[in-house]
Amino acid sequence: MPWSEKYRPRNLQDIVITDDLYTRIYSWVEKWLSGRPQKKGLILYGPPGTGKSSTAYCIADSFGIPVIEMNGSSQRNSDKMKEIAGNAAMTRDIFSNYSEPNTKPDKIILIDEADNIDAGRTGTDSGGIRELGSIIRNTACPIILTMNDFYEFRRKNGADTVISGSDAIEFKQYARRNDNNSKNFRVKLLKRVRDILAKEGKSLGPEILNDIFERNGTDIRAILNDVEAAASSSSPTMSGDRDESSNIFRSLESILIDRDPVKSLSALADKDFTVDQLLLWIDENLVDVADNPADLSSSYENIAIADLYNGFVIKKQHFAFQGYAQEIAALTGSTLQNSARHFLKFQFPVYLSRMSAVRDSREARKSVQLKLARFNHSSTGTISAYEWFFRLLAQSSGQEFSSLASRLLLSEAEARIIGGK
Repeated sequence: MPWSEKYRPRNLQDIVITDDLYTRIYSWVEKWLSGRPQKKGLILYGPPGTGKSSTAYCIADSFGIPVIEMNGSSQRNSDKMKEIAGNAAMTRDIFSNYSEPNTKPDKIILIDEADNIDAGRTGTDSGGIRELGSIIRNTACPIILTMNDFYEFRRKNGADTVISGSDAIEFKQYARRNDNNSKNFRVKLLKRVRDILAKEGKSLGPEILNDIFERNGTDIRAILNDVEAAASSSSPTMSGDRDESSNIFRSLESILIDRDPVKSLSALADKDFTVDQLLLWIDENLVDVADNPADLSSSYENIAIADLYNGFVIKKQHFAFQGYAQEIAALTGSTLQNSARHFLKFQFPVYLSRMSAVRDSREARKSVQLKLARFNHSSTGTISAYEWFFRLLAQSSGQEFSSLASRLLLSEAEARIIGGK
């Protein structure tokens, strides 16, 4: 399980947010605990990965109330809004007495990606936003909405009713680098990351952590992905393989989850990975995104065409084809007719894992041959011809082999290679 999911915050104290942001959110919670607030909804808006949805669940867990979630991307019309959110907002626990002060609500309704509730395919308003405004106005329980693009949502028909009935909080940790909020956020983030590393029995130097923090800003999900990869690497660095994976995760999110062609192309504008790698990542994770075989088929056709253009780069010796391949790959998600799950654990391509294992094995073999050649005053070719002797030594006399491995300072991987395991 990825660390970003394994160590997802469980209560408000676990969330990595500045004190100012925490105070504003908790103020809205307190109003619900002390009675019916004037603003019954809470809008949390900001870029993906900053913890908006996690905050909603933490609010619920902190006070022992369940969450009823719906996704604005897939359930956007009036009927769906009324069926799911409307029914939940109007029903109460029979044991709850709302006439008494300080009575906590019996549930929280979370509407994720609420900014995606928009007009239908015909261009007319599908009624979802107006229905949501009515639900917020009459709800008997708290409603939390998360949005990536609050200002785009404001321009939609009926959005003013939703906004007027809600507290809108920008999920922005700080305005400027090195201001008080920035320092407060960095201190909390560093403490959280070090706690996670300690639980995993790992460690990373301050230079590597600082580079990861600088590279990802306030995107906590990307930060934890980078930290996990760097801590799992045999030789963690401040840039390189994990930097590539971090960008891959953000690109996959744009291509397969957001499925907005403009955002997808923008995410690939400053990439640190090749088109070959992008196609392998899409190929590995596409099956978890498509909801039906027809979608899966059309999407695989799309990446097959992209792969053909990518192959023309070598065949035709013309790098313009790489741009075509990249753009076609970026449109893979837009061919999906049905919505995917909101959160996906992107899987590392099996092909790349196998290639990496082969490469590591090859490097370990070279390293141990060099050490044995120096120890025996011979060439690596001679050592290669007598590898059978060391395998026999490992099998017949484990103590002697361990003594030899200790004298040569062999790593665990090198010892396994030369010992024939």
